[in-house]
Amino acid sequence: GEAQKTWLLDGLRSSATTWTGLANPVLFAGLVAGSTDDGDPKFFMDTWDGFPAERAEIRSALAGLDNPVVLTGDYHASFVLDVNDPAPADDPAAGPPADGTPVCPEFLVTAISSVLFSEDYSPINPQVRYFEAQHGYAVCTVTEERFSCEFRYVDDVWDADSPITVGPTWEVAVGDHVASEVAGR
Repeated sequence: GEAQKTWLLDGLRSSATTWTGLANPVLFAGLVAGSTDDGDPKFFMDTWDGFPAERAEIRSALAGLDNPVVLTGDYHASFVLDVNDPAPADDPAAGPPADGTPVCPEFLVTAISSVLFSEDYSPINPQVRYFEAQHGYAVCTVTEERFSCEFRYVDDVWDADSPITVGPTWEVAVGDHVASEVAGR
């Protein structure tokens, strides 16, 4: 409701920390999920794509910060995305923008054991920097200089001895608004 939104926006705007993280249960950056039979873009309306006005308010607050980061779960795949202004579903009638101005990165962590969403929409979503449909988790490390997210994957969620594979590490440096993959990890 309105009281919760005011609480969140006031908290973001008054943050005095080096990093300001927005922990969030559903995809924030926006994602075009193919197209309808008529050629119109499809969106996941149970994510922030279903609430473009509220997302725009939060995104505006994030844009006013030095080092915002969005942390998300519950998509059943791993992503690193740019939270852009505008986002793909801000004006669905106009279709997805070719790009936008990056406000901050979003690190979206995969499912530990739930069914995966394996369809890769990144070719039609320029804001997607990384996508992987494997079970796992992520380890985030925060320092004064950078915010990093290391993805870790498991091959078989039913096997307690299944090895953990260390995936890529993505990071954003202080003052940047876009995450980059760390080479050599």
